[in-house]
Amino acid sequence: MSMQIKKAVRERVFLKLVVGGPSGGGKTFGAIGVAKGLAPNGKIGVIDSENRSASYYASKWDFDVIELEAPFTTQKYLEALRAFIDGGYEVVVIDSLTHEWAASGGILDQKASKDARGGNSFTNWNEMKQLHNKFVEVLLQSKIHVVCTLRSKMEYALEQDDKGKSTVRKVGLAPISSDGMEYEFGVMFDVDRNSHLAIASKDRTGLFEGRSMNLDESIGQELRAWLETGAEMAPVPDPKAPAPIQPKPAPVTSAPKTEAARPTSTTTNAAASPSKTPAGPSVAAAGASPVAPSEPPPEWVAAMTDLLEATVGMPVMTRNKLVATWEAEGPTALPELLKEIAMLRATTTGAVIGALPPLEKTPVSQAASDFVESIDPGPAPDTDEGSGGISPEQYEALGMLLKAYAISRDSYRSYCFKAGHLLPGANGPTLARLKADEFAKMRDKLMNKKIAAGKETWSQRFVRIVNQTPITTYTPTTSAA
Repeated sequence: MSMQIKKAVRERVFLKLVVGGPSGGGKTFGAIGVAKGLAPNGKIGVIDSENRSASYYASKWDFDVIELEAPFTTQKYLEALRAFIDGGYEVVVIDSLTHEWAASGGILDQKASKDARGGNSFTNWNEMKQLHNKFVEVLLQSKIHVVCTLRSKMEYALEQDDKGKSTVRKVGLAPISSDGMEYEFGVMFDVDRNSHLAIASKDRTGLFEGRSMNLDESIGQELRAWLETGAEMAPVPDPKAPAPIQPKPAPVTSAPKTEAARPTSTTTNAAASPSKTPAGPSVAAAGASPVAPSEPPPEWVAAMTDLLEATVGMPVMTRNKLVATWEAEGPTALPELLKEIAMLRATTTGAVIGALPPLEKTPVSQAASDFVESIDPGPAPDTDEGSGGISPEQYEALGMLLKAYAISRDSYRSYCFKAGHLLPGANGPTLARLKADEFAKMRDKLMNKKIAAGKETWSQRFVRIVNQTPITTYTPTTSAA
C-alpha cells in the first residue's frame, strides 16, 4: 500500500476532556460548567453514576440525565452514551468514569468474579481488559464532545503554614481507572480538594499552560472558541456506502480513413492504436492514489463490544473463534451480528427462553410445583420470584439444562436443599423456588469446560457430584391443587 503525504491541518475535532481529583473537589460542578460553555445553546446530557449528584446543579444549568445504578457494567455506559448520541446532544458528561472500572459490576469486579469461579486469572484479565479497551475506543471515536470525571486515590499530607502550624491536607493522587487512562484525552484537569482550583496536567490546546483556574462556563467557552478556529473535519468514508461509479469511457468513433491518417509503420506502439485506447479518463493515468481502508464505524465497534460482554463465561476457545468469525465478516454484517448478540443473551440469561418449544413433560412455569409434575401442571401458590427466586423462564431453562446434561432432577433438588439454595415454601424444597443467583452459578458451572483433574472437566465434575447426592423424599405441607 502506497503512503500518502499531505499537509497537516488542525481540524474542528470532537473534544474529549477529563476532570480528575479527590472527592469533594468540585469535579461534577466543573465538568457540567465546562460542558455548558462548550454548548451554550446545545443539548447537554449527563451520565450520572454518583448517586444523582449531578441533579444538585439542575437549578443552575439546563441538562438531561441518565442515572446509572449498580452494577456499573460497561454495557450500561455504552447504552447511555449511544442514547445521547442518537438523541442529538452536543456534549455528554460522564460522572464518573471510575465506576466502569472499579465499582460494583465494573471491570475489576467482573474479573474477580470470574477468578472466583475457577477460571484462569490471566485469561480472565485479558477478556475484561479487551472489553474496557473497546469501550474507550467507542468513547474516543464518538462524534460528540465528551467531558468525563475520574476519582483520584486519596492521601493525607502534613503541611506547615508560614507560622509553623501543622495542618493535615487531603490530596488526590493518580486517577482510579486503567493505567494511563487520563492520557487518552485531549485535555486533563486536576482539581485541588481545598481550593477547588484546577490545573491542566495535559493540554493539547495550549490554552491553560501555567494557569490555575476555576472550572466553569468560561473555560468551556475558551475551548469552544479554540475549536472553531480549526478547519472543517474531512468526511469519513462510510464503509457501507457503495463504491462511486466510474464514468464509462466515451465510445470511440472512427475517423474517415485517409492516407495521412493511416500508420506508416508496422511497429507502432499498441497504446497508439485507437482500438485499444479508450477516450475516457484513465484512473491509472490520472495518478489516483489507492484509498486507505477507513476505521470501522462506531456502531460496529460498539456491537463487537456487546459481543465480548454477551460471551463472558463461554469457553475461551469457543469465544475467541466466535469473535474472530465476526471480525472477519466486517461492518457489512452488522444486522446479523446484532441478531447473534440478542440470541446469545437470550440463551445465557434465560430472558426469552420461554419462547422456545417446551421439552416433553417439562413444566413451563415457575408456578408449577415439582410435587405436581405427574399431573396437569396447573398454578400452585408456592412462588416467590419477588424475593429472589427464579423467574418462570429460568425455571423452564433449568429443566432444559437438567435434561441436556443428564442430571437427575431429584438428586439436584436434594443437592440444592442441603446447600441452602432453595427458598422456603409451603410445598417444601421445590426447584421452582431455586434462588436466582444459584441458577446463574449452576449455568456457569455447566459451561466450564476447563480440566479439573485428569481428563474430567469442571462441568463433568459438577454433574457427577450432583448425581451422587442421595435422594431425599419430601412431603409438601399443603396441597398444590
